[in-house]
Amino acid sequence: MDIIERKEKAKGIMGEKKRQIGSNAMLRSYSQIFEDFDLNVNQGKFLSAYVIDGRIKASAEMAGIHPSTVYFWRKEGSKLYSEEFVKAFAIAQELAVYLYEDAITERGVHGYKRGVWHQGIRVGEETHYSDNLLMFKAKAAQPEKYRDYYEVKHTHSGTVDIVNRIAGLSDEEMRELAEVKIKPKLKEYDEDGEVIDV
Repeated sequence: MDIIERKEKAKGIMGEKKRQIGSNAMLRSYSQIFEDFDLNVNQGKFLSAYVIDGRIKASAEMAGIHPSTVYFWRKEGSKLYSEEFVKAFAIAQELAVYLYEDAITERGVHGYKRGVWHQGIRVGEETHYSDNLLMFKAKAAQPEKYRDYYEVKHTHSGTVDIVNRIAGLSDEEMRELAEVKIKPKLKEYDEDGEVIDV
């Protein structure tokens, strides 16, 4: 199974499992994504946790390993290096982004519930929407339309031909030009602090 087929399989499993509740159930279901890779148990646990969380340290803790172990699995030349893990980790990173995008859409379009409180008693709930998250999604989908800046391109219709003008100077004119020294105009002041024209 090549890497593209593995990604497609992973996205299919993600689609089926993303609504499950409870991190243990999610960890078990996401472990199916990596069953075609030659991984040890801890690598599989870590990758499943990483898809859900997206942070190396937290995912390592969920898998019961030290975060530095992940570094050594990915570091070429290390005794623990695993090419299969590196490939699977790349897929896990993409899948984590897939979940972020799903969460962005959920909070931006469908909203999220917040409790409404009155005098310390919860009296209901209201739906809040995240405009910022939705704007990020719009920028990603259509960057040319929702970009933060505009690049102004201007074409000069005239010519600035300083090189040819300097090249056309005579030797005498070049010496005069070289001898020109630009002196800053200094101001002088009288005893009362008034400026004297020099």
